[in-house]
Amino acid sequence: MVAAASLLLVAFFFVLWHKGRGPAASLLLAAGAVSMGSITLLQIAEAEVPRATTATAYLGLQSYYLAFAVALLPLSRASQWWRIPLSLMLLPGVLITISLLRDVTGPHVISGIVNWCFIAVAWGIGMGVARERKLGRLTDRDLLLVVSVLIGVQAIVVCAQLLGWADVQTLEVGDDAVTRFRGLTSHSGQLGKVLFLFLVFVLPLTRSDDRTVRRASTWLVLLGGLLTGLTLSRTNVAAYVAAVGLWLIFSARVKLSQRLGLLILMVLAITPFVGDLLLRQEFDPEGGSRPILMAAAIDQLSRTLWLGVGPNNYIPTVGRTTALTAEGGLPVHSAAMLLLVEIGLICVLLLAIPLIRLIASIVRNLRAPEPAGSVAFAALVLLPGFVLMTGTGWGLAGRIMLPLVFIIFGYVAGMTQSSIPPARQNFAQQVSLGMKDGYLRS
Repeated sequence: MVAAASLLLVAFFFVLWHKGRGPAASLLLAAGAVSMGSITLLQIAEAEVPRATTATAYLGLQSYYLAFAVALLPLSRASQWWRIPLSLMLLPGVLITISLLRDVTGPHVISGIVNWCFIAVAWGIGMGVARERKLGRLTDRDLLLVVSVLIGVQAIVVCAQLLGWADVQTLEVGDDAVTRFRGLTSHSGQLGKVLFLFLVFVLPLTRSDDRTVRRASTWLVLLGGLLTGLTLSRTNVAAYVAAVGLWLIFSARVKLSQRLGLLILMVLAITPFVGDLLLRQEFDPEGGSRPILMAAAIDQLSRTLWLGVGPNNYIPTVGRTTALTAEGGLPVHSAAMLLLVEIGLICVLLLAIPLIRLIASIVRNLRAPEPAGSVAFAALVLLPGFVLMTGTGWGLAGRIMLPLVFIIFGYVAGMTQSSIPPARQNFAQQVSLGMKDGYLRS
């Protein structure tokens, strides 16, 4: 099923490219290749470890490697698409140096380093798409078409799972078994995270000057909420509802009746799943084995804080001292902690530099002209949910999800960095000005 969806995306890519919609084609191929599951095209070297975390457990050619390379072609005319942060480009080299010095060079580790190389490329693709959007080469309708296809394919697969035509996930909760739907992703939690990240594209479209785009994007927000509810992921549902709620409460240019109407529809979309979500919370208030796994991660961090255990090397290393990790293949359920343990504090600081600059850029551009202002505001309302996800689950750092996250980061960076910033003010003054200007005011 993943292979069929990938072939459809490739076909659609060439159709869009042929019609002169290169930036839309690039975004479709890049985001689709990671959000719908990667396919191993060629396995180069097998690893001795059975499982890994932030990349495949073996060294191989993944479908999204090629997708990223092809996605760059339509962006070749986009000036400055390649402005990837220097620290992000240096990160793979630092990881290689540390791995060689510590003689941690198994195929799974090399696979992890290769993934970090493509994470930098993902940022570049996101920036390139943003640049084309700001130049008017990627219109609201183009963006709506791409996101509609990506979410629509997931919705079709979920419908097939509802009808029993495709496999689903089941979870034992007390004496009951609840069904969780995952679309084309490998886990239901991943589907919810994909839909949440796509809000950075969809929410700004609800303020488009094109009435058709506004209506269609509103329905996409509701469809995303419904699909997220079907995953029965407590964190993802909370993050999605919080982001949409903050957008509706503080967004300008939207009538009160429209805000209330969309909020009521969102509540109705989530209501059927509240019972199962509460049941999960009742029988599993601490998130299962999360406390044990966190304790194991903290113990390992005390020994390898600065250099880490090596990219993609968490389970083989921590599994030596933690049976739950070794037998179940479970890493710490925190993306932030997982990355810190794997790549170490030195590399995390390199990673943090562009992210801190990105947050500052978002705040500076809350008053920027459209569409940069709406994208900055969408990123701001997604931030609480993103922090919640990185703190309570490891999915955002897992394999194909990490490149998707960096496509989003690059897109937001590209939409906000080139805008004319307001006069110099401190952080609090910037947020205050944004509120007065209506981006954060009813």
